[in-house]
Amino acid sequence: MTDFSIHPETTVGPVYLTVSDLERSEAFYREVLGFKPLPPRDGTVTLTADGVTPLLELKGDPAAPVR
Repeated sequence: MTDFSIHPETTVGPVYLTVSDLERSEAFYREVLGFKPLPPRDGTVTLTADGVTPLLELKGDPAAPVR
């Protein structure tokens, strides 16, 4: 097996998801995974683990396919 490494300055940015049911999706990430919401804006919910750093942004779109 070949050793693999990434550059030590590599970081992970926020993930952006479009969801068909914003309230249901937010509840899952908050209640099951323990994310905390940042102040809502423009029909999106931004979630964080530390209360400061955005990790996940959910945008509601009823036309989005259900996965």
